[in-house]
Amino acid sequence: MREKNLTLLAGERLESLNSDELFCYCTTNSLAGLLVMNLHLSSPFNEVLLQSKIPFILLANASSVSYPCNYVTSSNYCSTKEMLEYMLCLGHHRIAFLGVICNQVESHAERLRAYHDVFREHALPVNSEYLLDLPDASLETVANRLQKLLAPAEKPTALFLASENLEKILQLLPGLGYRVPEDISVAGFMNEKEDIGQSFDLSAIRQDTAEIGRRSVMHLLNLLEQPGEKVAEEIACKITFGKTVRRIANELAAST
Repeated sequence: MREKNLTLLAGERLESLNSDELFCYCTTNSLAGLLVMNLHLSSPFNEVLLQSKIPFILLANASSVSYPCNYVTSSNYCSTKEMLEYMLCLGHHRIAFLGVICNQVESHAERLRAYHDVFREHALPVNSEYLLDLPDASLETVANRLQKLLAPAEKPTALFLASENLEKILQLLPGLGYRVPEDISVAGFMNEKEDIGQSFDLSAIRQDTAEIGRRSVMHLLNLLEQPGEKVAEEIACKITFGKTVRRIANELAAST
């Protein structure tokens, strides 16, 4: 064990290898196991990993039914549902879901599933115009899609950010003429280190990346000693109910 190494790899880095090549690569480089991140659920590399017999852990993404791998992930579904329930409680029924196109990544799929489930459970219609999967998270792309989303007279009263890469929306909205939360409410997934200024007391969901990493390494070390162990762990996200979601329930009642 002491001569072996552990490594963290982006899932796409070794996708060109077959199972035997991967096994030889790890053996040649004295890699006892792999922590694999950013691997799409539909990637054939899932099967390559399984066939290679190299101990590995999927990092921050759960496995699919087709490829039952060991994993440590975040509470994407439950955390999204809890934040959306909070927004609904405050009167927001027109909530836009904004993500970055990555439908095969488990975290994105689970967050979108929670959105649909919450609206179904409250017997609320899902407006397809409010479901935005952006091709990228560049400022130009985000600004253009925001302008189109907020152009109609009946626009969303709140935005749910389903990707940490979209927290820059809080910086863009004032330039588009929207105050947060006076004109529009915003909540969702944010990075652990805030770099958007201190003017926002955010209603935010943050993945506990340090704990995910720590638990993944611990499980991988255990797999080296007990290869048959099954790992399927979900780490709770940190949820903060800040001041970027405004209560509009009373206003709606008064207008009816």
